[in-house]
Amino acid sequence: MPHAVFIACGDSLQANWKLNRLGATLEDALPGALRDRFTAGCSQTLAQGEPVPLEGSYRDEDDEEILFRCVMMPVRAVSDDVSFIYGAYSHKLAA
Repeated sequence: MPHAVFIACGDSLQANWKLNRLGATLEDALPGALRDRFTAGCSQTLAQGEPVPLEGSYRDEDDEEILFRCVMMPVRAVSDDVSFIYGAYSHKLAA
């Protein structure tokens, strides 16, 4: 799962995570504190076939606390075994 890739995401996410290109892996793109949480969430949503919510906090490279929420949802093509995960993510600086 750490080798899964981003095929699309918004400009603000690309900027905040310094995602220089689409096709980057979770391992390469995610802030270190989120890698294990996101890979576990991706695995869980594929295994259960249901949306999986995640929330928490992490410290960015400037040592600011970032609060985040996201949900990961499985998407499967009807005529194909290929699995995709659609996710929605938001974050803000802790007060």
